[in-house]
Amino acid sequence: MVIDMIGKRRTIVRVYAYDKRNNNVISIKANIVILATGGASKIYQYTTNPKYINR
Repeated sequence: MVIDMIGKRRTIVRVYAYDKRNNNVISIKANIVILATGGASKIYQYTTNPKYINR
């Protein structure tokens, strides 16, 4: 799980991630970063997502 992103000139160049298997933080040089969020809206009691999203 990424816990921090390091930017240089408006570009992400490195990420720090938590390695759950080894219980430590690792540093990864990033040539390309795709930031994907969402997909877990039903974990919250209240959400701003439309009702059809939570089916």
